[in-house]
Amino acid sequence: MPSNSSASRIGAWFIQFLLWFTWAWFLLCYFRFNLGPNTHQSCHRGGHRAGHHSGYQSAQQPGQNNCQDSLDSFWDDPWAYIPLLITYFAYLISSFGFSNTFSYLNHMNRGSTINLYVGKLFYTPLVCDFQIKCYHNERRTSTTTTNGKTKTSTNTVRVDTYNEIQSFKYMSWRDVSGPFNLNIQRVIENPNNTFVKLKINYEMELADDGSKEDYEAQKQNIIERNRNRDLLYDFSEITKIKGHNTFNLVCLGDNPNPYVCSSLYILSALFGIVELYKKYVDQYCILQEFTIKKLISTRSDLNDPNLLGQYSSRIPKIIICNTETSYDDPSRVGETTEIPDLPDINELNQNNSISDQNINYSNSNIINSNTFSYDHSKSNNFTYGYDKNKSD
Repeated sequence: MPSNSSASRIGAWFIQFLLWFTWAWFLLCYFRFNLGPNTHQSCHRGGHRAGHHSGYQSAQQPGQNNCQDSLDSFWDDPWAYIPLLITYFAYLISSFGFSNTFSYLNHMNRGSTINLYVGKLFYTPLVCDFQIKCYHNERRTSTTTTNGKTKTSTNTVRVDTYNEIQSFKYMSWRDVSGPFNLNIQRVIENPNNTFVKLKINYEMELADDGSKEDYEAQKQNIIERNRNRDLLYDFSEITKIKGHNTFNLVCLGDNPNPYVCSSLYILSALFGIVELYKKYVDQYCILQEFTIKKLISTRSDLNDPNLLGQYSSRIPKIIICNTETSYDDPSRVGETTEIPDLPDINELNQNNSISDQNINYSNSNIINSNTFSYDHSKSNNFTYGYDKNKSD
């Protein structure tokens, strides 16, 4: 597994052990408050006095009150149960929000149907959107009065003023993922491995220099058209394939293990033993990765029959148990014939002059910035800080 998966698994085990520790602390506090010597003696005195027939009600009631007072003192101590609640809440977030195993179990496919799923991805185009958000930061002051004392605080608030999404326009595309060979050799060697954790990624390739130039031109187009609408802006690129799931669990064989399912995962998570269940699931799974690759051109038809030989080695195929299925049917590949219509210099200058008139905020509250940053943790995701007063 990649190193980041190992780190996340270590973090999940840490939370699991922390949950068990806080649960043991909770039980220790509970028994200490309710089954300690003082409590036992108090309840015993009440029961002993209950043996006298005269004044039975008055004798029984004090004993009951003593036990109830002990329980109340337990719940009045937040250190007894607050750590458990906080840890359990973090544990549930980790189990359901950051667990790859849960994602795999939610997308289970039979070995006989995985070719339908992957084949559909081969015939589905990739969509690339450019998104820009214009905004500015404002300083806002708030005043609160507590016990006759007035406190004034100042904080910075982001104010979004414009949002636009523009799709990357291209002429044609084709899938060049190459052969997908479902690894069943390890299943043959060990019959217990009846599931394959299939991680499917995707990426976009530009066919030629002209397509690369058009890609950059369309990206700069939306930036230049909107960068002066406000003081700052964020820019991001969003790529997606409809119906794509990164984590998929492929079930092989006619008699899979019925205890490998999402419902048992949920139960194990609620009962605080999800990491043990993950270990159980891993005993029946092997891991495999595959990347869907989409080749895009803005100026030529990539599905021209004359170009078939050029991409013969990258034709998408699915190979399962020495059975090969090819997915290179041009009639099922969607095409667009719209050539990108990019703005000229005059249109850009006109837009700049118009957008300059759209800023009507109080200068005393707006914070200027000239920062530029790039988020390395997310591919194709850029964040720009733009100072209008220092722009060209």
